[in-house]
Amino acid sequence: MTALPRYAAVAMAVIAAPVLAHHSFAMFDMNKTVVVTGTIKEIKWSNPHIWIDMMVTTNGQQQLWSVEAGATGTMMRQGWKKDTVKNGDKVTLYLHPLREGANSGSLIKVVLADGRELQLGAQGARPS
Repeated sequence: MTALPRYAAVAMAVIAAPVLAHHSFAMFDMNKTVVVTGTIKEIKWSNPHIWIDMMVTTNGQQQLWSVEAGATGTMMRQGWKKDTVKNGDKVTLYLHPLREGANSGSLIKVVLADGRELQLGAQGARPS
């Protein structure tokens, strides 16, 4: 084997490694959308993804919802800042729910109390 194919093989392995390290979204039902409204309890800006904990009142009972958002770097590139959504904010979350039914899901968008919508994904979040 010549040096060039070896370097190409190493380069391909390095490029593919982050893709292999990323988890699957198979646990979420991507064919369903759930909408929950409540108050932000905590936002965890941690790698690999941001998590939003929100208190939702259903039938008079408080329930904690933990929702997985995008990767920190991606969301920052889309315009999110650590104070875009804060503890105590009243928001509506659109999400793909967990298949197993727990109060959790994968975030699609956030609607702030003032009506602004923060999209995730290819369309990007453009908070002002």
